[in-house]
Amino acid sequence: MTTKKRDLRVHGIVLAGVHSWGESALERVCSRPLLPVAGRPLIWHVLQWLHSGGVPQATICANSDTRMFRGCMGRGDGLGMQLDYYEDAMPRGPAGCMQDAAARSDADVFVVVDGTIVTQADLDAILQAHERLGADLTVGVAKTSHRGGGMASGLEPVGIYAASRQVFDFICPHGYQDIKEMLIPALYRQGQRVVPYAVPEGSSLRVTGVASYLAANGWVAEQTVLRADPPAGYSRHGDACIHDSARVASSACLAGPVVIGPKCTIADNVTIVGPTSIGAGSRIEKDVVIRRAAIWSHCLVGAGAILDDTILIDGAVVEPAAVMRDAVWGLGETRVRAAPGDTPANYWGLPAPDPGLRTDDGWIEAGADVSAGNTSLAG
Repeated sequence: MTTKKRDLRVHGIVLAGVHSWGESALERVCSRPLLPVAGRPLIWHVLQWLHSGGVPQATICANSDTRMFRGCMGRGDGLGMQLDYYEDAMPRGPAGCMQDAAARSDADVFVVVDGTIVTQADLDAILQAHERLGADLTVGVAKTSHRGGGMASGLEPVGIYAASRQVFDFICPHGYQDIKEMLIPALYRQGQRVVPYAVPEGSSLRVTGVASYLAANGWVAEQTVLRADPPAGYSRHGDACIHDSARVASSACLAGPVVIGPKCTIADNVTIVGPTSIGAGSRIEKDVVIRRAAIWSHCLVGAGAILDDTILIDGAVVEPAAVMRDAVWGLGETRVRAAPGDTPANYWGLPAPDPGLRTDDGWIEAGADVSAGNTSLAG
């Protein structure tokens, strides 16, 4: 994504006040924007997208989870941008939150994005089109198989909007206000310019449940491995991106994309097939086979276990030789273990306790050349 210097001041608004309808087992863990995706909260990837698109400031609009978001993202120093927070206690709805957050900024244009998506859409191109076409509201859309109710036949919003300041004059300052059902029809009725912007097909994915979460996790893992420069603290080994503090046995086979987080341990003869991510402090014992999994922090997978299309919640323990397919494990089961001092949301790479594992020879060290010998790192 390329950026240019803009004459208009741009501010980001991330709609993170997602309400649980009990449709997914993951909603029992935390708010969807806080789900760990390849080692980072989902909302971190949204904010990174804004930052890489040249947006210097953003407001996170949340509800009762505002404290969790603040504790996770802070003031945005780790992202190189300035963050603030708006707690929606009403609820005011997406359009209402847009209006309330915009009132605290002097920006000319606002990029409003759903906190439950991952996207590779070209933000600079969206903003250029918004300015060039003189739009009041630009709506990111993509092709869909559904008909009717969209911006145009066969199109639906992807959760990305560019809004000029005058748009907020058409939002009621009280009560619940939606974007698609209330704001956009109101703008049409008042003769305001609402412009659809078609993003490339497959460039955005919304996390709504287990299947879409695994797809998003895999997508981000792949992009992490494909980056020209690995994230800070990580090194690329074939098709795997491994944190420098992780220890991977030289007999392990990693068929990427695979992302292995801080202080993880991958023991002898483990096979990991991507897209898979393994969170901070997790331990994978010998002879384990893992395929297309999202393993969160401080998990233990016993020797000889098989995991396929599986999600392990923080601190989950998988018994030796267990077989799990299409599973979400760690939601109140009797064998769940959390590291001392952890909070339920401590899965985004915070320092992990020393797992007390073997430190003898036979491990891939940070920066090692793994292209030779008996190491089977695909790539």
